[in-house]
Amino acid sequence: MSSFVLLTAQARSELFIQFATLERAGIPLLQALPIIAKQVPAALQPRIEKLTRFIQQGTPLAQAGRRCGLFLPWETRLIAVATEAGKLQATFTRLGEHYAARARRLLRFKARMVYPIAILVLTVFIAPFPALFLGIIGPTGYILRTAVPLIGLYLLVNLLVWRYRMLSLTEQPYAFATITLAIPLLGGLVRRQQRRDFLASLAMLLEVGIPAIEALTLAAESVSIQY
Repeated sequence: MSSFVLLTAQARSELFIQFATLERAGIPLLQALPIIAKQVPAALQPRIEKLTRFIQQGTPLAQAGRRCGLFLPWETRLIAVATEAGKLQATFTRLGEHYAARARRLLRFKARMVYPIAILVLTVFIAPFPALFLGIIGPTGYILRTAVPLIGLYLLVNLLVWRYRMLSLTEQPYAFATITLAIPLLGGLVRRQQRRDFLASLAMLLEVGIPAIEALTLAAESVSIQY
């Protein structure tokens, strides 16, 4: 699995916003990278250091970012063309906004899960109470009947959030994504997320001047659900 998988949407947003800010200020890339390394989340700092070494060796920014796990394939092509077209600052800004919007959607997803999870938790606590009251089970049995489902629920919620985040950030195999679509609640959210991502990446690719056919191919490769 690629090293960029661990980067959250928020971390990627902060990274691209920093790139855009320093590009707008006209600071040369090799001078900008140490500044970026101090501003981004700690998880990104080793990759920024690796990016700096690649660029010092003469590797173009887009390819260097891909090699150190910062850029996805479609982002690599986008940044390469934007560099040649003189649209790097605008492209970094769009990418920062794109991932900031993703981070907000993830927060909304978590918020939407609060109510159904609260109902499930109450149900878990209440369901075995009559048996406890009637003496059918003791305190230990009550704890077991509540603790085991709650642990399972906790693991399930974390799995759903993790899968939603991973499908938002990585180019997963189609078959694996199809399994995710079958999960209640998560499937619909992922489908809408992937459509937004496809259209957003397509728009950015076209804006920098990438031919339509190539842009469609790259945008399709940037999502798990093929259109």
